[in-house]
Amino acid sequence: SMVARKVRRPFERWTLFMLVVIASAQLHQILWPSSINPFGLLTPVPQLGFGMFLAVGGMIEFRRVADAWSASLVAARSERKQLADLAVLQANLSAMAAHELGAHTAAVLRITEMLATGEVKGEREKDVLATLNSEAGILATLSKDVALTGAASNEDFTIALRPVSLEAIFKKAMTFGASLDGEHTFACSGSLDVTVLADERRIEQVLDNLLDNAAKYSNSGSHIELKASQSQDRIRIDIVDQGFGIRPEDVTRVFERYIRGRQQSNAKVSGLGVGLYLARRIVRAHSSDLTVVSSPNSGSTFTFSLKIVE
Repeated sequence: SMVARKVRRPFERWTLFMLVVIASAQLHQILWPSSINPFGLLTPVPQLGFGMFLAVGGMIEFRRVADAWSASLVAARSERKQLADLAVLQANLSAMAAHELGAHTAAVLRITEMLATGEVKGEREKDVLATLNSEAGILATLSKDVALTGAASNEDFTIALRPVSLEAIFKKAMTFGASLDGEHTFACSGSLDVTVLADERRIEQVLDNLLDNAAKYSNSGSHIELKASQSQDRIRIDIVDQGFGIRPEDVTRVFERYIRGRQQSNAKVSGLGVGLYLARRIVRAHSSDLTVVSSPNSGSTFTFSLKIVE
């Protein structure tokens, strides 16, 4: 390896240097022989100095070799750790993609069941079909993300910002909420007649995730609300539930991968706890942040904002 070559080269140079010195001494003895030379090399005083020089130099060189080997071992351990971390990261990203794909596939199945049973008609049917199309788009986006899981990091995911109606986003979110289990009631309120700068499918993905979490971590039949309020050039979006809440020690950790942090009152809750991590990444790509205010048995409010387009 390259590290081994770096270790050998100084030692090889030192050996060559010693051979040159010894050869020079022998040549000196041949050309200018000395009668007082028990070792056949140099006269006693120069010989002593030569011996000390070789001893000290040898110790220094061996120390350098030892340090080089130590550095090579550290580098080898570091390389093995990097490979292990890469394998774990790839597995984590694959698990995250599988979780998200499963959630949105389930939503598509529930919506198609609603259409097949004739539960929705007229104008309502158009909204349901629009949501179905949106969910299919999200699945397509997630499928592209799966292709990135072979990389060491998934930091290169991109968003496409464009002006979009907030009311249209909320309408699809409400239809998605109606497809969730638990007979929850959903409502939206506030400043909806605005145009925001966003990646529509990514923001729909965020809202779907937050509504899905709100439904999972709330008692059946509880109320969930989407609120929009304008503040200067941004629109604040709140997702408010009346669920089981989050323990204080877990509030700052719910956005980490594989951390749920919610109260476990609902035995039906499943999943890997990666949705909020991905949702926060999407929101941060929109120059905002996803935050939460919650306490046990008092519900949760997740908040982020989008830029308003004039």
